[in-house]
Amino acid sequence: MQDALADDDAREQENLDDLRDSRQDQALKRLTVHVGRRLRVVPLEEVRWIEADEGFVFAHTEGGRYRTDFTLEELESRLPPTRFVRAHRSTIVNLDAAYELVPEPAGTATLRLQDGTEVKVARRRTGEERAQQIVCT
Repeated sequence: MQDALADDDAREQENLDDLRDSRQDQALKRLTVHVGRRLRVVPLEEVRWIEADEGFVFAHTEGGRYRTDFTLEELESRLPPTRFVRAHRSTIVNLDAAYELVPEPAGTATLRLQDGTEVKVARRRTGEERAQQIVCT
């Protein structure tokens, strides 16, 4: 009897693991962020940019800066690629928030957002094709 119960527990845990793993591959439609001790659901269109800072990942909205439980790598793979682009190893930008791309002498660039925020764009992401994706998409 105990063996049967242990097998059932193992199968249930396996099913939960499969469900969790399958959800990790799905595209995000909204982002869960921390607000104090609460969790808030933020629609993706409200997210202007996302940054990694001192081991945490923060989503920036009009309302402020909020910590998420995702890594930048997870977000990069799960956010819609037609709306969000990796601008730097520490930032992802919502293309709908982009205003202008300003080239820098060292081959890097600065991406200015509509709210005045300036985000650095890495040298390897400033090639003409990448820049066109950032500005024209």
